[in-house]
Amino acid sequence: MLLDWPNWLIAVANIVFIPCIHLGLSYWANQRPLSFFQGKAWLSRVYSFEARGEFYEKFFFIRLWKEQVPDAAPWMQGFEKKRLRSRDPEYLQTFHDETIRSEASHWLQLISLLLLLLWNPMPFAAPIILGYAVSSNLPCIVLQRYNRLRFRRLLDKTCPIG
Repeated sequence: MLLDWPNWLIAVANIVFIPCIHLGLSYWANQRPLSFFQGKAWLSRVYSFEARGEFYEKFFFIRLWKEQVPDAAPWMQGFEKKRLRSRDPEYLQTFHDETIRSEASHWLQLISLLLLLLWNPMPFAAPIILGYAVSSNLPCIVLQRYNRLRFRRLLDKTCPIG
């Protein structure tokens, strides 16, 4: 803990800062043009271990819980990703690109939540904050990567290259 605050102020800071991180970064990401997130190779790259999505099915059991994850993008006037609305190639490409935006937002949220370590008591708070940051963002990151792989396959079938 770098800042020596009384317990009541720590509690208030956590209650205010946690939703502000989630909502603020989500809103910020939704206000950026999609082109802002494109070309980020580390983010949009498909890694060999992902194996067309089987990695997420086998190790994260994603098919069991993916329908339970809420889509907060519509709250921010963003692109709804809860249901596939069309198989039109342009729509599929937009959906694919929106998964990159969403994943970037959740990575930023996960990293930003570590700022709570500035005022929370150590070492007690570190595993709790880290656990919260990972558990509130990792399912969304995994889901976006899984969906992006599925959209890539759909796009390859719909719009074969060459």
